[in-house]
Amino acid sequence: MSDRRVILTKRLLREGLLRCLEKKPIDKITIHELCEESGINRTTFYNHYQTPIQILHEITCDYADQLQRIYEECIKSTPGDYIKAAEACCEYLYGKKAEIKVLFSENTGRYIEKAAIDITNWMIKARSGRSADTDEARLFISTGSMAIYGLMKCWLTEDVQKTPREIVMIMDRIFCLKTYYSAFEEFSR
Repeated sequence: MSDRRVILTKRLLREGLLRCLEKKPIDKITIHELCEESGINRTTFYNHYQTPIQILHEITCDYADQLQRIYEECIKSTPGDYIKAAEACCEYLYGKKAEIKVLFSENTGRYIEKAAIDITNWMIKARSGRSADTDEARLFISTGSMAIYGLMKCWLTEDVQKTPREIVMIMDRIFCLKTYYSAFEEFSR
């Protein structure tokens, strides 16, 4: 019973935070207004979190974990099919478009941008099987991550009428992904 209450409390706080983020920046959201919006008292809030940014961090981590799981499952079931893995990740994000739109808003500050870039960095490294241990490799990953972040932000927040498959095909045209990963491997040697 206690676990269900914790799950419900956290869900209410997450939903409340997203509603607050539709109106104002994360650094302007008070615990009082978040609790009021969520229907949770302050004591209950403090049983789980200290600040609203911790909830935002938890939401971001959940997205990262889910995208990582989706990506790894696709690669495991169809080794080397990065198009299918990227498409599965895009389908997941597209299904969460309303929430993603709020998370990509200016109200989250640069927090989500950094988290999204970290997720993209992980996917590039996972695909290539290499770590970015040279300056060139880090610059290469950073450039690709920023481009993918910008593409996803535009697609999911500006109501661009493209399917997840079409977005992956645009990514492939921009990067010529096989060439991109091969080049990354060269930088990582």
